Amino acid sequence: MHCIKLVDTREITREEWLSWRKKGIGGSDISSLLGLNPWRSPLALYYDKVSEDDETEEEESIAMELGKELEPFLREKFANWMLKNEFVAITVEEEPFMMQHPEHEWALANIDGKFIHPEKGLCGLELKTTNEFARKDWEDDELPIYYFLQIQWYMGVTGIQNFYVGYLIGNRKFDAKHIPRNDEVIEEIFKQAGDFWHNHVLAKIPPAPIGLDSDTDTLKKMYPFEDENTIELHDYQEKRDKYKELMGQRKELDQEIEAIKQEFMAAMGESEVAMVGDRKVIWKTINKKGFFVKPSSSRQLRIY
Repeated sequence: MHCIKLVDTREITREEWLSWRKKGIGGSDISSLLGLNPWRSPLALYYDKVSEDDETEEEESIAMELGKELEPFLREKFANWMLKNEFVAITVEEEPFMMQHPEHEWALANIDGKFIHPEKGLCGLELKTTNEFARKDWEDDELPIYYFLQIQWYMGVTGIQNFYVGYLIGNRKFDAKHIPRNDEVIEEIFKQAGDFWHNHVLAKIPPAPIGLDSDTDTLKKMYPFEDENTIELHDYQEKRDKYKELMGQRKELDQEIEAIKQEFMAAMGESEVAMVGDRKVIWKTINKKGFFVKPSSSRQLRIY
């Protein structure tokens, strides 16, 4: 690998690891930086990098902890997958280092493993766990865009030409995909990441919000208190007018949506299921048990 092994992650605490992450852009940051992550916006990523508040860093959820605990098991499952699907016997090695690009010190990577392929040479391995609801994102040759970009970033940092992603869906199915290196994608994401690092993080200039919940959460963290000042925002007249227009449209749309639901209810009467082409409309009684509130039951309409 053509990269610098910056720090042995086995010898540092989680707090120290989070501190190292603030020193650059990692693979899991790329989709956020590009505005392609539905859970974390560019603004949220920026605040994670510049804030000295440790609470801005993501908490280690049970899912993340479980993923770490399962890594040895998944590495073994991947070796078995390679033997069964590519007829190749491999030994996956853990790669317990935070790595740094030899020229761009802000480009960092942590990969889950590596192995020698008899035909492809040195390959990287990324391991993922996901739930049943995400199954469609992994069908056929599909790979969620945020993981695809993460893998290309890792190849850009390390110089590795081929990566595999091993993934466990809902604790039921293990599979893997081969991801070849795409130099055009790597060149573009490095360009975008360099711009973000130098023109936002180092310059302390926050990027614009893009409408995600994480933007709202981040802005509340950035500006937790108000003062008594009044400022002029005359340049925002068009945005204010657009907001009022959209709010009016939303009210009309909400009423139209509700009217359609009511028409289905009237047409279905006491029927539980209606077929509209090959799609179902279900109007079913849902019972709520009375643990903390009064027990109740009501029919809820679902249009599929």
